[in-house]
Parts: sequence; C-alpha cells; structure tokens
Amino acid sequence: MAPKRTAAKSPLRASKSAKKAKVAAASDPFTVALQSILDCLGESPSLTESECSMLCTSAEFALRPAKCDRHKFETNMANAIADALKNIDAAKKLTLEAEQSKLAQLEAQKVTNGFALTALGPQVETRQQTKKDRDAALKDAFTAHDDAKKAHAVALEVLGRLDVEHANIIAAKVAREKLISETWAQMKDGSLKGIKSRDRTKLMDSIVKVLTSLGVEASCTDALPHTLKEKQELRGFIGTKCIEYAEEHLQRSVKEMAHAIDGHANNTAEKEKTKDEAAMKLKQTESDIVLKQDEAIEAENSLMEATEQRAKLTRQLKDFDRDAKMIAVAIAEASAEYDQNRSGLAMFESLEEQGEAATAPAAAPQEEEAAPAPLPHQDEEEEAPPAPVPQLEEDHVMS
Repeated sequence: MAPKRTAAKSPLRASKSAKKAKVAAASDPFTVALQSILDCLGESPSLTESECSMLCTSAEFALRPAKCDRHKFETNMANAIADALKNIDAAKKLTLEAEQSKLAQLEAQKVTNGFALTALGPQVETRQQTKKDRDAALKDAFTAHDDAKKAHAVALEVLGRLDVEHANIIAAKVAREKLISETWAQMKDGSLKGIKSRDRTKLMDSIVKVLTSLGVEASCTDALPHTLKEKQELRGFIGTKCIEYAEEHLQRSVKEMAHAIDGHANNTAEKEKTKDEAAMKLKQTESDIVLKQDEAIEAENSLMEATEQRAKLTRQLKDFDRDAKMIAVAIAEASAEYDQNRSGLAMFESLEEQGEAATAPAAAPQEEEAAPAPLPHQDEEEEAPPAPVPQLEEDHVMS
C-alpha cells in the first residue's frame, strides 16, 4: 500500500510563514520556483485573502505533477492560478505604463513651460523698460505741474499787485490834484496866508519832494522855496520860469496818472488772460498727472503680472524636476515588480506544462571512455593476420 502524501504547508503572504518557507525551500528547486509564483499571487489586488490562501495552498499539489498527469481539480486550480497571474501581469503592466505616461506628460509640460519661460524673458525686459519710461513721464508731469503752479501764482500776484497799484495811483492822483489845486496854487500866487513859517516850510518841502520824485533838476528844486517866498512881482524872470517849470511837471504827473488809470482796464485784461492761461495750464498738468499715474500703475501691474508668471513657471519647473525624480523611482519599482511578475509567470508556464520536472537539473551527458593507446610492439601483432589453425581430417578425428 502506497504511503499517504501529506500536504506541505505553502508559504502565504504572512511575513513569518514566508521567511520560514524561503529558508526551507533553499535546497528544493521546485519549492524555490513555487515560491516565486506565490510571491506574485500575493501581489494580486483582486484576490481576497481567503482566495489567495486557497490558491497558495493548492499551488504545490496542482503544479507538482505534469499537465498530462493532473486530474480535473488540479487542472482547474492551475487554470485559476494562470488567470490570477495574467491579471496581475496586466495590472502591473498598466501600472508601469501609467507611470511612464505620467513621466512623458511631465516632460512635455516641462518643455512647454521652458519655452514659455524663455519667451517671457524679453516680455519682462520690455515691461521693465515701459515702467521705467512711464515713471519718468510721471515725474516730468509732476515737474510740469509744479512749474504751472508757480506760473499761476505769479500771474495771480501780478494781477493782485496791479489792482493795488491802480488803487494807489487813483489815491495818488487825488492827492496830487489836491496838492496842485490848493497848496501849490496858493503858494504860486502868494495867497497862502495865516500859517506859521514852520508849517509853510513843511508844505514847501512836500512840493519839493514831489518834484524831486518827478525827476526835476536840483537847481530848480533848490531855487523854488526861495522863489515862492517872494511876492509875484519880485520873483523876476528866473523865478517865474522856475515856477512855470515846476507847474509843468506837476500837471504832467497828473496827466500821466490819469493815463495810467485809463489804461488799467486794458492792462488788467492782459494780466487776466495771462492768469487764465496759467490756470488752464495748471489744470492740464493736473489731468496729465492723473493720466500718467494710471499709465504708470498699468505698467507696474503688467510688469508684476509677467514677473509673477515667470516666478510661477520657475517654481513649476522645479516641481517638475522633483516630481520627475519621484516618478522615475515609481517607474523603477513598477518595472522591477513587472519583471518579477513576468519571471514568476514564465516559471508558472514551465511548471504548468512539465510540473516538478521543469525544475529538475538537466543530466550532464556521459562521455565514452577512450580505449587505452596500444603499445608500440602491439601494433605489429594486431596488424599481422592470425595464423590458420590446421584442420584435422574427419577420418583422422573419427579414428
């Protein structure tokens, strides 16, 4: 009676059992090959723990016999393992291709961003120059505004001073006419009576002061007080001419004042025009400042946008390099897992067809033993034909 075959414990995904199985299988080629297949089954995302445990437990009994020697249950289990391994292989391939696709997309984005970053460089330089030009234009606008403000202030000052001068001229004309009609007239005809000598001298000095301001020669202003003290009939020719000369200058000054007063309107209109032009210029410079400020802000925002875009692209390129390294590691891991699974699948296909015999070491071919080399003296003997044995005659033998 054949001894019963006991079921060997198949290594599962549990760490302790796997370590024991690997150590125990070190001297058994079939168990080592089987372990590579079980390791692949343990990576299946679709198998439950119980399903994986069942396949691992059944794998040894299903794959040890050759395909032609398996009964129906063993064949079904082998087919189930084949389907699971193929699903794992497809999943590992998809994972590897997905990581490779990620890397390709990342590289394409990196190239696109590199081109965008290169194209953005001249734009940043152009926008920097635009901002610089517009800042200079804004500075010029402020300078023009300051100049226009000063010009407007000067125009207002001139206009105000003109009004003051006009009022002063009117008052001076009134005072001059009063001086001529009263003090000068009385002194000239000698009718100024009843005042003290000191007061008369003050009145005379006021007339001399006016004449001096009008540019009358000193010879006239010096002689005039003495002349006016004399009676009309005692003044003589020179004294009379001196008084007439002074009279002429006094009357002329009144006319000049009247002319200045009459020309005030025209002069004021001209200064008003200058003031209005200065005010218009000031308002225009204020509008220019607002416009230049808007343009400068626009240029600054445009430059900031380009600068931030460049910084963003630079950060993205650094992130791409970091992600590319991570994806490269993931690709290496996925590739190693895929290769490992392909190796397990290839081993399964061998075991599925041949069973345990697929892991048996191939027998080394035996070489035929070579005959010993003949000795020199034996060559001649072997070459010489054997001597014939004499036959006895039949009769002789019979006798």
